[in-house]
Amino acid sequence: MKRLLSILSGMKTDEKHFTRMYDGPIRITQGSIDYDDNSNTYWDNDVGYTIECASKAEQDKPLVRIMIPARKLGLDDIICPGADAEDLRIITSNNAVHAADALLREFPRFIDPYDAARSNPFAERETGHYIIHRPGGEVLARNTAYFAVCPTRDYENLSGINVRVLPEGELTPPTVCLCLEILVKLPERKLKRAITMLTKELPRAIREFIDGHDRKKIQRAVILGEKQRAIRKFLSENGYFAFIANGSVLPRQTTENNTYKMSRGGPLKGASPFISPPEDEIEIAGVRGMAIRRGVTVVTGGGYSGKSTLLDAISAGIYDHHEGDGRELVLTDPTAVIITAEDGRSVSRRDISRFIKWIPGSDPVDFSTAHASGSTSQAANIAEAIASGAKLLLIDEDLSATNFMIRDARMKKLIEHEPITPFTDIVRPLADEGVSTILVIGGSGEYLSVADKILMMDNFILSDATEKARKIAGYTPPPRGSAEIPANPPTAPRIGKGFSTYKELRGKERFALTETGFLLFGRETTDLRPIRSITSPEMANAIALILREAANRLAFGGGNFVPDELIDSVLNDITKNGLDSIRSNRYDNIFLEMPRKAELSAVIDRMREIGY
Repeated sequence: MKRLLSILSGMKTDEKHFTRMYDGPIRITQGSIDYDDNSNTYWDNDVGYTIECASKAEQDKPLVRIMIPARKLGLDDIICPGADAEDLRIITSNNAVHAADALLREFPRFIDPYDAARSNPFAERETGHYIIHRPGGEVLARNTAYFAVCPTRDYENLSGINVRVLPEGELTPPTVCLCLEILVKLPERKLKRAITMLTKELPRAIREFIDGHDRKKIQRAVILGEKQRAIRKFLSENGYFAFIANGSVLPRQTTENNTYKMSRGGPLKGASPFISPPEDEIEIAGVRGMAIRRGVTVVTGGGYSGKSTLLDAISAGIYDHHEGDGRELVLTDPTAVIITAEDGRSVSRRDISRFIKWIPGSDPVDFSTAHASGSTSQAANIAEAIASGAKLLLIDEDLSATNFMIRDARMKKLIEHEPITPFTDIVRPLADEGVSTILVIGGSGEYLSVADKILMMDNFILSDATEKARKIAGYTPPPRGSAEIPANPPTAPRIGKGFSTYKELRGKERFALTETGFLLFGRETTDLRPIRSITSPEMANAIALILREAANRLAFGGGNFVPDELIDSVLNDITKNGLDSIRSNRYDNIFLEMPRKAELSAVIDRMREIGY
C-alpha cells in the first residue's frame, strides 16, 4: 500500500475528491526506460486492492475490490478454476459459489470491530465507516464475493509512486483469488483518518481474515452445496419437484424490510422442526425427508396451521441456502414460479384463452391491457410462467383471485354465462402436459377431486390426508403412467420495441430503483414487489442493471428486438465477466445478486412500453 499512501499524503487535508487515488498515477522503471502510467490496483504483499469511484456524486465513497489468493486461504483443494488464466475470469462452479458465500458471511467479524472502535453513530461523516454486503439466507452468485483468475503483482515499490517492473523470471502467473468488494465511506475533510482506513485498518483486517477465518466452516459450506446439488439431481431424475428434509426449521423471524417478500429473517427460535409423514418419507444423498412428486399437490389445514409457511419454504427452495438457515435442505425445482393475482398490472399480447373464454372489447388469444383485473392478471401470470419454461406453479389461495381459483356447482348453475374457466378445471390438464402445481387451499374442497396428493397441516405438523380426502370427495385417481413428462408447447418468439432508459431518444437518462421497489426506466415505472421470487434489494439492483445493459445494446431503443435473445446475450456475458461488468458509477446501488432469467422475464412482461 506504499504507493497509495504516497498518493493520499500528497492531497490537501480538506480534499473531498479522490481523483488521483482512482487514476492511480505510477512512474515505472523498466530496465533503462522510465515512463508514467496509471494503475488503480495497489498491493499489500500479494493481496491486491483495486479502488474505483463507486458514484460520481460521492467521490469520498470508493469501491474497493480485494483480491486474496485462494492458496492464502487454504482453499486450493476446494476451488478448481477449470479455466485458462485470463484476467478476472469468473469461476462459476458450485464449489466456488458456496465457498465465496461462506467467506462473505465470515468477513463481518473481522471488519466490524474497526468500525465499532472508531465510529460515532451521531457523526459517521466525520469518523467514516466500512459498508459491506450482509446477505440473506440464499446462496447466490454475487459481485461482492466471488472467485476469479486474477493478475498478480508485477512490480516492486521504490519511493513515492515510483516502481520497478519485475523481469519475466520473477513474475507469478495469474492465480485464483477470492474477490471481496466493499464500500468505504471516508470521513469528510479528515484526510489522516481516510489514510488510516485505507492503508492501515483495511489491510490489517484482511490479514486477520486470512489468518483467522474458519476453514472448516468453508469446507462444510462446500459439502452442503454438493449435497444440495445431489438432491436436486435426484429430484429431477426421479419425478419429484420438491424436497423438505427432516429437522428443517420452516418458520421465519420477522424483519423490518418487507419490500421483497422472500427477504425474511433467519429461523424462528423455538419453532418445531419439520417431520415428514411416514408414508411420504424417503432418503436422498443420506438425508431423510419428504419429497413431493410431479402432479397436483394440495396443502390444506386450518387457519394459522403452517400451510402457507410450508409453501413459503418450498418457494424459497428455488435457491440454495446456507448452513444454519433452517431451510438449507428445502429444495425446489429451479424453474418454479410463484403465481399470485396482481390487480392493476399491465399485460402485453398474451394468450389467456385457456383461462378466459371472452373479454369485452378484447381478444383473449392476444390479450393486452394496462390495468388487469385480479383474475386476468393471474391468468396472464400463469401463461407467462409456462412460456418462460416453468415446470412447477406455486399458488396460495390467500394471494389469488377467488373467481379464478374456484366456482362451485351452485354458482355454475346460477351464473350461466361465465367467461372465466376456474383453475380447478385447468390444473389437472396442465399437470398432464408437464406443468405441476402445489396449492395451499383452506377454504374450498373443489381441489380435493383433482389432486394427486393432499397434505394436512395442523399446528405445523404435516400428515398425509390423501385417502381421507378422496373418500370425502369421491375421487378415484387416474393411473400414473411412466412416460416422460412432455415439454411445454413451443411458442413463437415475441418481438418488442421501445426499450430504453430515456424518455425520448435524447436528454437525461431516467433510471433508478427506489427503496420501495419501483423501477424507474425511461417512460416506465414498474412495481417489482409482486414478483415474489426477487429475494433482496441486491437482486433487484442486478435486474435493473441487466435491463439497462440490454437497452444500451439496442442503441437507445432503436428497432425491434426479441427479449429472450437479448437477455440471454447479457446473461452469457455476465457468466464470463461477472456482475461487475454491468455496474455503473452513475447508479448508487452497486451490491448485486444474480437473478434467474424468470425474474428478468417477469419484469419485462410488466413493462407497458415494450410494445409487443
